[in-house]
Amino acid sequence: MRTTVLGITGLLALGSLLVPSAPAPAAPAAPQTSASTRASMPAAATDTAPVPLPTSDLAWGRCDEASLRSVGARCAELRVPLDHTDPGGATVTLALSRIKHTSSASRYQGALLLNPGGPGGAGRGLVGLQSYLPKKVAGTYDWIGFDPRGVGASRPRLSCQADFLGYDRPAYTPTAANVRAWHRRDRAYAEACGRKNGDLLAHDTTVDTAYDVDAIRTALGLEQITWYGYSYGTYIGQVYGTLFPERVRRIVLDSNVDPRSVWYQAGFGQARAMQPNLEKFFAWIARHHRVYRLGRTEQAVERLWVAERDRLTRRPAGTRQRIGGAEWVDAFAYVVYNSSLWPGSASVFSRWVHQRDLGALRAAYVDANGPGDDNSFAGYLAVSCSEGTYPQAWSTWRDDTRATARTAPLLAWWVTWFQEPCRYWPVRDQPLVDIDLGEVASGLLIDERWDAATPYAGSLEVRSRFPSARLVEVTGAAAVNHANSIATNPCVDRAIVRYLGTGALPTRVGGRRSDVQCRSTGYPDASVGRVVARRAPAPPGRPMR
Repeated sequence: MRTTVLGITGLLALGSLLVPSAPAPAAPAAPQTSASTRASMPAAATDTAPVPLPTSDLAWGRCDEASLRSVGARCAELRVPLDHTDPGGATVTLALSRIKHTSSASRYQGALLLNPGGPGGAGRGLVGLQSYLPKKVAGTYDWIGFDPRGVGASRPRLSCQADFLGYDRPAYTPTAANVRAWHRRDRAYAEACGRKNGDLLAHDTTVDTAYDVDAIRTALGLEQITWYGYSYGTYIGQVYGTLFPERVRRIVLDSNVDPRSVWYQAGFGQARAMQPNLEKFFAWIARHHRVYRLGRTEQAVERLWVAERDRLTRRPAGTRQRIGGAEWVDAFAYVVYNSSLWPGSASVFSRWVHQRDLGALRAAYVDANGPGDDNSFAGYLAVSCSEGTYPQAWSTWRDDTRATARTAPLLAWWVTWFQEPCRYWPVRDQPLVDIDLGEVASGLLIDERWDAATPYAGSLEVRSRFPSARLVEVTGAAAVNHANSIATNPCVDRAIVRYLGTGALPTRVGGRRSDVQCRSTGYPDASVGRVVARRAPAPPGRPMR
């Protein structure tokens, strides 16, 4: 999600386990913050004191990836305990990236660690975001990206069934045959995860990641860090700030996970928020009927989209790597997260309807799912399945999904089937942290009003637990984007630059609401995805209008 990583790799799960779970260890005790220490922490509006240059033992060298080298990054590895309660035991290796500060020592502000979300999102590539901020601010930080344990270039690397997100999957509609097929698939996936990754699965929670972050801080030789988290990265920041409040210099959280719904209920909340955004996408296509020729009303476009889904469910397209109803949904589901995807996705839709362009449709599906590599999906489930409590009975899931589908019919079952491996997960019921950010010096929260992956109510809840934070809300009907800050909205950028530059924050207002409102920059230009639509026969019973 930025990795996105929500979507298929950011939906959620449930439970009747086949492999006994390892006992959950008690979390290592977080360092205590004394009153005198808290009193000495700089105030947000005057947090301009330079940070001493650190002494680090990390061996920074040439990155293997050309994309990282092209932005001037250097890479390193850090071994950390598999189990932070057993520091002398087995280890895992984290892959790191860095773009070093360019400022003078007197203006150096320490390290800024980034996470793109997920769970399961690899984060080393995020260091390139520093080029989108003014150099006088970005250059005062060491920008640090890392691939969380089990993900990306970190080792060991999670994988269960590489082709799980591949072609020829059952449709998401809950017919009796599809339900049986998804139960078999999801059970087999969870069992494969347990066989192949058992030791790591027992130690892959947000608390484990928070302690990894603190190990990175120690390896960097710093007393404090600045954290910038998107989507699930906000939850890592919440947990880290709760466990280690005095080690947070500044913290930016964009698109906040609601700590009240980790994780089972979060999936249904996503589905309910996705439906209106998908309807906005259909309405936007209808307003650009002259470009896409898919219908003149939202309802007409939706009917056509559903008709094509059902047509492909009955008769998948292609002879190899077939596109059926499930692949059709996957190809378009991510439009609910970011309106910048709308022109390209509308073009794919139009090319399929008018030209039967299977190549464009297949490319959209591959881009959304990345079939052939399940690392991100496995990383998502490893964290989300093990944290919190999931219902045991399928009847509970079925009833909750049916209730959700009454207001969110197009994506409710899509969410559920990618949650369901957690019913069979080998590790479960790991303890959650009670999020309390009352001792963190300051924070900047960001969210768009119609964010579907992490609905806006989550940001209000985090603000209520973070008295020194300020919430910047992007408003307006077009405020549908998820985890979208830096170089996308000038009003939001000003708040980020000011906070990262000096620690200054706007005035906090009373009540359960945002402190600053930034108007959305609006919907995208349809010409970005312009196609020449040729007339094709309408689907049976679905007149083209």
